[in-house]
Amino acid sequence: MDQTKNDFLGGIHYFRGIAILLIVSSHLLYADLESNFYFFTSAVYLNSTIFYVFISGYLFQHLAYKFDYKKYLKRKWLNVMLPYLIVSIPALTLRWYSGPSYLALQSWPDIGESNAWCQLAFYLATGSHLLPLWYLPMIAIFFVLGPIFKLWDDSPRMYWLLPLLLVVSLLFPRNLENMNDIPRMFVHFASIYVLGMWYSRNLEMVRQWVSKYIVVVSLGLLVLFVFCLYEFPWRHQFIFVQKVVAIPVLMHFLDRIKGSFWKDLCSRLAETSFGIYFIHFYVILGVRVIMNRILHSEYPRFWYEWLIEWGVVVIISYVFVMIVKMIFKNKSRYLIGS
Repeated sequence: MDQTKNDFLGGIHYFRGIAILLIVSSHLLYADLESNFYFFTSAVYLNSTIFYVFISGYLFQHLAYKFDYKKYLKRKWLNVMLPYLIVSIPALTLRWYSGPSYLALQSWPDIGESNAWCQLAFYLATGSHLLPLWYLPMIAIFFVLGPIFKLWDDSPRMYWLLPLLLVVSLLFPRNLENMNDIPRMFVHFASIYVLGMWYSRNLEMVRQWVSKYIVVVSLGLLVLFVFCLYEFPWRHQFIFVQKVVAIPVLMHFLDRIKGSFWKDLCSRLAETSFGIYFIHFYVILGVRVIMNRILHSEYPRFWYEWLIEWGVVVIISYVFVMIVKMIFKNKSRYLIGS
C-alpha cells in the first residue's frame, strides 16, 4: 500500500456524507408502496447501511497500524455506545408509556408482559426501540472483535476468504423483518466490513483497476439497478450486490470531486453524519405529526412531498447537530456521536 497512513482520506470522507443522505431517505416511507416512484427510490437507497459498514472496515484497517485494544474500546464507548444510550432515552421513555414497538413485537410478542428491566435489556441489545438504532448493537460486535480483525489484517492470505464471506451475506439477506436479529445482521455485514479493510489495504491497486474499467463497472451497476426496479424473490440479494458494485464507482468519482462547494457540502455532511444518524428518526417522527395535521397523511403521498420531506429532515437534523456541537464543543461526541 503506497499511501502514507496519515494521508487525508478525501474520498472515504466524502463517502460518509453521501451514505447518510441515502440512509435518511431509506427511512422516509412512501404512502403508495406499489408505485413506480417507490421502487425507483428504494432501488437506490435500500440497504445503504452497507456503505456505513464498508467505511467502518476501511477506517479500521487504515488505523490498524496503531491498534491498541483498550484505547480502541474506550474511544468506541465514548464516541459511539455512550451516545447510543443517551439518544435512546426519549425512545425508551416512549416505549414505557405507550407500549412496545412493532419491531420488538415481531421478535418478542409477549414483551409487554415482562418486567421493565428485561424490556430495557432487550431494547438496548436489539435497537428495536427506534427504527435505525439496530445498527449500534450490531456494530458493537465488530468493536469487541477488533483483535480478530487486526489478526485478519496481519495475515493477508485471510482476505482470500472474502468471496466466501460475500456468499454467506447473500445466504443471510437483510430485510425489514429480520434487521433486529443482531447476530444475523453481524453475519450479513461481516463481508462488507472485511471488504472495507481489503479496499483500504489495496487502495492504490483498486483505484488503478477501477479507473481502467470504470465504464464496464458503471454499466454493470446500471444493469443491477434496472433489475432492482422490479419485485422478485431475490431482490434483496440483488440490492446487496448492487451496493457492493456501487462502492468502487462512488469512490472513483468522489476521489475526483471538483469545486469547493461540493467538497464543502460533502465534508460538512460527513462531519455530522453520525449525529444525523442518531437523531434523524426523531425528526422524521415530528415531521409525520405535522404532515398528518396538515395533509391528513403521515407519509408522503406524491414524489415531490417525499423529496420535500427528505430535504426538511436532513436540514433540521444537520442544524440540530450543529447547535449541539456549538454548545458542547468537543463533548458533543459523547452526546450525539458528532
